[in-house]
Amino acid sequence: MFNETAFTFKHQQKPNLELVGIIHYPEKKRTDKALLIIVGGPQYRVGSHRQFLLLARSLAEQGITVMRFDYQGMGDADGEITNFEHISSDIDSAVEILKQKTDCQEIILWGLCDAASAALFYSLQAQDKIAKLILLNPWIRTTEGEAKAIVKYYYLKRLKSPDFWKKLLKGGVNIISSIQSLQQNIQKIKKPNKSINTNLSLPEQMQKAVMAFNKPILFILSEEDLVADEFRDLIKTSVDWKMAMQNKGIKLTTIEGANHTFSKRDWRQKVEVLTKQFID
Repeated sequence: MFNETAFTFKHQQKPNLELVGIIHYPEKKRTDKALLIIVGGPQYRVGSHRQFLLLARSLAEQGITVMRFDYQGMGDADGEITNFEHISSDIDSAVEILKQKTDCQEIILWGLCDAASAALFYSLQAQDKIAKLILLNPWIRTTEGEAKAIVKYYYLKRLKSPDFWKKLLKGGVNIISSIQSLQQNIQKIKKPNKSINTNLSLPEQMQKAVMAFNKPILFILSEEDLVADEFRDLIKTSVDWKMAMQNKGIKLTTIEGANHTFSKRDWRQKVEVLTKQFID
């Protein structure tokens, strides 16, 4: 059993903005650790197919305190929508209010896609406030990285698919268009885009954040997802990322068959189990 409490709270750096949070209080708390779910954009605190809501309730039933919240510009929060690289102050505001309202001092951040990236950016300035990170399909998108993932994974999967060959034999595939698309992606494989924050690329910034974070990190990847494919390719081909992933506190797991948001019940439940195990 658990209780849910919705509330508004002030943005620490922009006190004129009110953010919206919901805390799931377990009836019998079994740990002093609390999970903070960060929203990926454009999204809000319930999540795709109620993913964040269901995750929070599942963990609360098992004695774990969880908070979901809308940062500025998302859901019911005040303010304009902002880039995931610029929400560290929003996350910090949520961390502080979670500590105040629960007495849980060990906070674990959970984020999917660009929310995972936002958690890493926040960790660079507030490592002492975070116990662990749980990062699902981290967003490390560059023009080059996306093109490489499409060429190496998407086209390969299509060629291995019986449905593709059946469609091809029936004339349902535009060969010229497919070849042109492949050529365009190959041409995009150039130097990575630079982040809006620094002259480093987004993958380079995130790699530095992983290296700097000396506490446990769990990466959960979907098997059938281009964002996850791009991350997989990066940690296989980048010397710096290979070094970062060798940290003994890092765990990496893939959920077979899962799409980007783990939309099926079986995939969602596997995420719940992995999350709980890692919190414990």
